[in-house]
Amino acid sequence: MADTISFATLLPLRRRGLVKRYKWWCGALGFAAGAAVVTSIVFGGGSDASFPALVLPQMPRALVVDGRTSRAFLTIPDRAGRPQGTVWLVDTRTGRLQRVVTVPVDPGPMVVDDRAGQVIVGDIGGTGVSILDAHTGTMVRGITVPGSVSLSSLAVDVRTHHLFLATLDGNVRTVDLTTGRMLTSASGQTLSSTSDLAIDTRTERVFIADRYAGASPLISRQQGTIRVLDAHSGRVLHTVAVGVNPRHVVVDARAHRVVVVNAGTGLTAGSLSVLDATSGRTIRTIALGYPIYALAPDASSGHMFTLGAGGVMILDVRTGRIRQAIALDGMPVAIAVDGTAGRLSILTEHEQVQASMVIHTNSISIFDTRAGVTKRSITVSEPLVINPNDANTPLLAVDNRARRIVAVVDGGITYAPVPSWNWIPSRLRAWLPFFTHLEAHARAVAPRLVVRAEP
Repeated sequence: MADTISFATLLPLRRRGLVKRYKWWCGALGFAAGAAVVTSIVFGGGSDASFPALVLPQMPRALVVDGRTSRAFLTIPDRAGRPQGTVWLVDTRTGRLQRVVTVPVDPGPMVVDDRAGQVIVGDIGGTGVSILDAHTGTMVRGITVPGSVSLSSLAVDVRTHHLFLATLDGNVRTVDLTTGRMLTSASGQTLSSTSDLAIDTRTERVFIADRYAGASPLISRQQGTIRVLDAHSGRVLHTVAVGVNPRHVVVDARAHRVVVVNAGTGLTAGSLSVLDATSGRTIRTIALGYPIYALAPDASSGHMFTLGAGGVMILDVRTGRIRQAIALDGMPVAIAVDGTAGRLSILTEHEQVQASMVIHTNSISIFDTRAGVTKRSITVSEPLVINPNDANTPLLAVDNRARRIVAVVDGGITYAPVPSWNWIPSRLRAWLPFFTHLEAHARAVAPRLVVRAEP
């Protein structure tokens, strides 16, 4: 019988080594290509651009995006608890850190004045603000606000360059950002706490949400109120009763409406109060039957997106009708709208029990607001074990011009998979040094900022 002759035996001896090396390189390239495909599937690369995650020293308090400069700004408090902190500037087009600015305040809420090209950083203690250049991040000036405590919300009137600061004690102060001079001060009602405010630059009205502070907001059934201020004089024009525990105020300039999120409590369901932006009168109240956490307007369609215990809903503000409930795989925790592209980004959290541990992962679902369908889902965090006492709410924003999604996810502990060696006798495993327990594979993961391109 003839012997079998391989391809290699037909070559000269000096060329056999080339064949072996060729096979080795082919195998290596094939493995690398397979790993790239798996990574793309697991971390949602696909056709969208994916950028390296930016590791943060701790969870930021606030995240805002300036679309004109394609910059994301994050406020990070001082680890030692001193009354100072830092503001991180990130290029949303590349996901790279541009600058870290130290500010002489304990940084909390932020607001962008896109007309002046500035970012205003509020002191969480309410003592003042720091103004940064939105292009370079350099400090423009600092303004001290006397007699202010516990800042809760900021809003800027881009027409007049006036800043409105709301504090938990119910006071609202107006500051001229050009001169740094305090213009007006409006005192809050007895046993009230201001949670949010918004400005309608068309009507020059300021809408202030006050909730009842005489009892815990988790058990209180007392209705909240909306104060309507004249943006020029600071005078209170109207006071309107709304639902329980008003938390957010959103102005829909296109519909000439103001929508108030009444978050509700453990004893009462949430609702939405729709007000006329000129007179401040209540047009309708929409009962939703569950607590509401956030609200995002879509200026292009005139719809509102609500985030609550019932999931994410599309609301027609003019009629008060729920147009669609968005089906999600996971619990939604944050939403952001890109009205120009017709995209709604939904940051969701997934939980899975493994080996008596609750494993958390985060993903972003991209919803097409025009077609009414979910385009895709992108994983933005690795599986982590998070202590419930140390858990922080993730943050989400979009850059409409650069078509980027910016998310901040919490850190935790990750565990590397341990191979199963149960087929080896337990006594023998005890003598082998390379067998370790699951805890030996634990690794701490810090909070991270993730940038993804919209599909």
